Amino acid sequence: MVHAHRERALEFVLDAIGDTVSGFALVTQRGNSNAPSKRHRRLLADPRVDLVVAVAGVVRDRLVAGGIPEEKVHVVYGSVDPERFHPGVDGSGVRRELCVPEGAPLVGLLANLDGKKDHVTFLEASARVRRIRPDARFVLVGRGDDRDLRRQGVELGLGEAVIFAGFREDVPECLAAFDVSVNSSSRSEGLSGSIRESLVMARPVVCTRVGGNTEAVVDGETGRLVDPGNPEALAEAILWTIDHPDEAAGLARRGREFVLSEMHPDVRQARLETLYRELLSRRRRDIRSTS
Repeated sequence: MVHAHRERALEFVLDAIGDTVSGFALVTQRGNSNAPSKRHRRLLADPRVDLVVAVAGVVRDRLVAGGIPEEKVHVVYGSVDPERFHPGVDGSGVRRELCVPEGAPLVGLLANLDGKKDHVTFLEASARVRRIRPDARFVLVGRGDDRDLRRQGVELGLGEAVIFAGFREDVPECLAAFDVSVNSSSRSEGLSGSIRESLVMARPVVCTRVGGNTEAVVDGETGRLVDPGNPEALAEAILWTIDHPDEAAGLARRGREFVLSEMHPDVRQARLETLYRELLSRRRRDIRSTS
């Protein structure tokens, strides 16, 4: 059995095995909610590919709508390490390092500086939040060129209220420092890792209705959801989360319960093993029937 996680890996395996299919069981994975390209759809639909693992229900639905046989596509959520990400992580050191004033709400976005993550809308929402909560601080954590975003921050009058922290390896401590963890993506999400990590740490989450994020964040149950590209709605949800800490904490606790039940590494492992065993059993029956 081969599990090819990426498109290029799948193409390599298919080229390597050629027309020899009897000795192989081939699994691949799809991790974002975009419609696959014609080339990738052709690879996924190849009869030599036995299973496609979708990281969220919306990803599965997009594949099936694109012509991939429904029986071939199975949802297995990505996992998060609860030993590393948990509510007991201390974020006070990060807050001190970032010079966040004592008691100031810290609103964070943890994502590489990629256009699809829509940091522009996050900064626009931050400016709106600050007009009502001038004590609030905002931090962007992630790798990438931040020059345009810094200019935008100046134009919006955010000044020292916005912090560009760059790439960091202390991700759990950063998330623990956030009073609100935001995902403002505008497109192409499977199910964001920062959302899973924030929820399992019981951090209040505000995110956009993009991709599989809506399967983990249910508005008013495990977090707050807003439409993408809407800074007014994003600001309103952030302000609600800041101003209702007890209710927000309750949503976050329910989010943690959901992640532990659906995205624990043991759960993912068990679901994948079940798929593998069923596939291998089917393969053995096929071999016996043709021998």
